[in-house]
Amino acid sequence: MNIQERRNKEGNITSYRVRVFDHRDAQTGKQVFRTLSVKYDDTKSAAWNKNNAEKQAVIFEKGIEEQTTSDSRITFNEYCNYAIKIKEQSSISASTAYGDQLTASKRHKHTRSGKEGRTFPT
Repeated sequence: MNIQERRNKEGNITSYRVRVFDHRDAQTGKQVFRTLSVKYDDTKSAAWNKNNAEKQAVIFEKGIEEQTTSDSRITFNEYCNYAIKIKEQSSISASTAYGDQLTASKRHKHTRSGKEGRTFPT
């Protein structure tokens, strides 16, 4: 387990990054790490924040060892494939499911460019 202070340009601590070894990749042999970010609370003392980060790190490490901590990161493409699979299982035609993927993909591109809340014709 490794705990690092993350600082802004002024040198103030903004958060603590906790890095914990998860496993070794069977195909490549490389180590795989998991990270957790613990926000720094300006209303509390530096010692309290450090202790809080250490407590969170222990909980995070224990969750990884017991395999109870899940990785909630998912790419948009993975989600589209998941949604299509669900729609296909519920007897919706493949063309409808594929059309929904194209529509969602277009909306995702516009959302990432800062045009949130708008809908565009398909």
